[in-house]
Amino acid sequence: MPSYASTAQLRPTPSAADPLASALGPPPDETPGERAERTRAEQAAKKRSEEIDKTLKEDASRKRRETAGEQKMLLLGQASSGKTTVLKQMRLLYDPVTHRRERRSWRLVVYLNVIVAVSVLIEVYEELANAPRPLTSSSESNHNLMGGTASIRSGEKGAGGRSRSPDAGSIISGATSATSRAADAALVRARLAPLLELQEKLRQQLGVLDDKAPIGDSRTVPPAREAPAKRKGQSTPVLMRAGWQDRLLGRAARPSTSGDGASIATSRSAGSRLRRLTVSSKRRSTGHSAPPPAAAAEPGEEPSGASSDMVERDAREEEVAQMLAAQVETIETVWRERRLRRSSKIEQRADGCSYFLDNIARIAASAYLPSDDDILHSRVRTVGITEQRFVVDRSTTYKIYDLGGSRSQRKVWASYFDDARAIIFLANIAAFDQTLDEDMRVNRVDDSLAIWSDVVSSPLLASVSLVLFLNKMDLLERKLAAGVRVGKYFGDYKSTSKTTTDDFEQVWRYFRSRFLAVLEAYRAIAPSRPCYVHTTTATSTRQISAILVSVQDAILRENLQATGMTL
Repeated sequence: MPSYASTAQLRPTPSAADPLASALGPPPDETPGERAERTRAEQAAKKRSEEIDKTLKEDASRKRRETAGEQKMLLLGQASSGKTTVLKQMRLLYDPVTHRRERRSWRLVVYLNVIVAVSVLIEVYEELANAPRPLTSSSESNHNLMGGTASIRSGEKGAGGRSRSPDAGSIISGATSATSRAADAALVRARLAPLLELQEKLRQQLGVLDDKAPIGDSRTVPPAREAPAKRKGQSTPVLMRAGWQDRLLGRAARPSTSGDGASIATSRSAGSRLRRLTVSSKRRSTGHSAPPPAAAAEPGEEPSGASSDMVERDAREEEVAQMLAAQVETIETVWRERRLRRSSKIEQRADGCSYFLDNIARIAASAYLPSDDDILHSRVRTVGITEQRFVVDRSTTYKIYDLGGSRSQRKVWASYFDDARAIIFLANIAAFDQTLDEDMRVNRVDDSLAIWSDVVSSPLLASVSLVLFLNKMDLLERKLAAGVRVGKYFGDYKSTSKTTTDDFEQVWRYFRSRFLAVLEAYRAIAPSRPCYVHTTTATSTRQISAILVSVQDAILRENLQATGMTL
């Protein structure tokens, strides 16, 4: 029969007392003076703990107040659909102070876009020079192109010893033979070669990713897929990682004075209080005054090395500005060619080229400062997730997520659907004659329709308001005017136009009907979900501002209806 210990045997003896209590308790031989010192230290530690708890509670309360009127919005669409441009429009509308402060910092980005436009111009000019028909009519050549001496061929010097910009006649002879036209094109490329060589330097200065860089979001997607190599007749995109503005434009190096600046400052001060409490605690616990550890640069502090970066940036700006000023006459002469201006190849290879070529003289002027339109037309294709916060009014804040649109980045979209209040979906309908960079077998508008189908069919988005932007209407109109026919790419499109070009209004209404048909096909998932459709030109500040205000009003009405209230 087993023996069991008695109750008395199970009671702990003094030597078997709780070891933690023994360690935390006062020493048995504590003197009155030591007891008083210990008591003061315990009271000080308790006070520090209470101060930290108070700070944490204040931060939590502040965050609750900030997010009380916060509206989470997603910008969705394929790459190059105009999402980043809409985000720039939001900054211009809701945070104009920061926009104005960063204006000068856009110079390098604008210069890079200009050089890309010039590169595309030369490529198309060379193709047209080798075409079987003359580049220009005789009358155009005599009037526009034969006005001066052949300075580039004779090596004449202008005032001050500088090589004079070649006159029209020295660049483009207006010759009708293929050999002469090809020689003219070669002369243009040789003349503009120094400017084109600056493109690679600018890309390195700006941190532009090359065409072999991984395009997956580094935080959530393994970089297994690579961007495709540049195909023939396509300009290399200005591809930059999300957050490039903070690094390049110095947004993080200066405190914000509008928008969400107040919340940033509050968060910074709260963090500073916690650091002071921690450092103070360490000093007292060690019994002597020790210097605080080196702190990381605050968002409002000038980061190390920023001055040298700015000097390098300014030097590069000056180099490009001088080169551009020296070549502006050559560029303008080539761009005056009627067949070049009418060709749809310019915009097909890189959006915004026509804008920068039209404004080349102003951009090449000394003391150039980018305008709002220059910034909006500057093409920067963002890789990854961009998050922006805009204070719309005292009760409403927009938290905007610009989600990368390439195929490899779309797999992370669903992780951002939770708590989304509205989605602005951008579809570039001007790309009806173009294919995806990732897959040249897929039409870009067909791909937009497929993405739109995924969005409207998702049960996760059944309660989310939808705003559809049929974007780049200006490019669509120019492309149709150049004679590109929609029926060649969409067999079910039946043109009723009696001219040689498709009717602009009929075309955009056709594409609108295609997107609305997809929406109706999944109406059962969200019968009462609103969808607002707008035809847009994302670079038009007046139009986009009016649309954003109407979207804001619509979201407000829906919020009131959701709470049982009406306007």
